[in-house]
Amino acid sequence: MVRLRLEKVKPADREQVEELCSRIWNGHDYIPQVFDEWVREGGFYCGKIGDRIVALDKYTWHKNGVLWLEGLRVHPDFQGMGIGREMVELMWDLISGLPYSSLRFMTSEANVESIHLAEKKGFRIMAEYHYLTLTEEELKEFEIKGDFTGVREEKDPEKAFEPVRST
Repeated sequence: MVRLRLEKVKPADREQVEELCSRIWNGHDYIPQVFDEWVREGGFYCGKIGDRIVALDKYTWHKNGVLWLEGLRVHPDFQGMGIGREMVELMWDLISGLPYSSLRFMTSEANVESIHLAEKKGFRIMAEYHYLTLTEEELKEFEIKGDFTGVREEKDPEKAFEPVRST
């Protein structure tokens, strides 16, 4: 097993975090946009080998004592080496003494590695969300037609996320 050193992410880590995220989700990772906020609010950690950040993870408090895990990332050059598993174990040890009422996270059904790690920790599926977002250009490109009136859209974020946030 690789031996990661767990550290809080600091403002000076921005360049390495952005580099790690640059190939995640085809360069559309959201973490660079929330970097400053996550550093300020805390719970944002990195796994290092030497001085290099090779993994990220974050926990965030929500109402009713819900602790939300988010942002688990492994640098693409280091994937397949057990680093994700080790980062999960380090974060698990870190949060084990926290007074949460429920522990939650969200992942894509395509992220089989994340799902596998979650199952090993006893997580279960509470809700599934299916969505499709296309720009007007993409609609034209894929020749998708129709008004999509059969699609239900929840405008109130509190209602949309209630199954995830409830205890």
